[in-house]
Formats: sequence, C-alpha cells, structure tokens
Amino acid sequence: MTFKPSPWLFLPRVVGGLIIVGVLGYLWQGFVGHLWWSPRYVLSLAIPTLLLPCVLWVWLVPQAMEVSDATLHIKFILRGARKAEWSTLESWGNEEVMRLQFAHGAIFEIALFAFPRVQRRHLIGLLQSRYPDRKAKGWFARRRGH
Repeated sequence: MTFKPSPWLFLPRVVGGLIIVGVLGYLWQGFVGHLWWSPRYVLSLAIPTLLLPCVLWVWLVPQAMEVSDATLHIKFILRGARKAEWSTLESWGNEEVMRLQFAHGAIFEIALFAFPRVQRRHLIGLLQSRYPDRKAKGWFARRRGH
C-alpha cells in the first residue's frame, strides 16, 4: 500500500496543540503569576507557531512510504530513501507518532496522524497481526519481556 501524507490532517493537530499550550500558558501566567502578556508578545508567538509545523513535517512525515507484506520503503525529505525488511523489525510502538526500530540500526519516527485513517489502520493492523510480540511498552521501543 502506498501511503500519502496530507497536510490537512497534520496541520490542525500540530497548530491546534500549539494554540492550546499557548492559551494555557497565557492563562497560567496571567492568573497565577499576575503577568499578562502584551499584544506584541502574543504576536511574537506567531513565529514558532509557523516554524514548528514546518520542522515537524520535515522530521516526522515521510515524503513517500510504501508498505508491503515483506518490506517498508520510506523516504524523508532530508534523510533520503531507505528500505527495511519487516523480518528485521525489533520493535514498534505508539500509534500517533509511530516508532519503528529495525535490527540494522534504522529507527523511523512517523507522524501517523498525517495519513488518512485507512492507511494508518493498514499499518497498525499489519504490525498487530504479524508482530504483536514486538510491540513496545513505551516511547523508547523496548519490547515486552526485555
């Protein structure tokens, strides 16, 4: 299956998260610290709000990804194309930002929420059905029992 990322799935999640964190920070500093942000300070937050989604897109969203029963072909914008055999998968985990760790040292972190639900379910279903014993307990991709 060929995976096609969508910025329209990615951007609301990332920008929405930034806005929520910004509003909570504003209210916390205002009510608890009695330091209300100036309009210029609030406007200055536009810079990271615009830059962070671009950085995360380049870092976590593959430009091209092909998943077959035997292999994963993946290409990130800055890291080039890589191929990994599913048989060498050591661990996988986290269904939002998927971390795939392979025996040859390749580790891929993929923002699955940038892909349509059908594609996400396909990858997660493949991993759950074929490699349930390699599901990581947490973010650092340690398999259960190790």
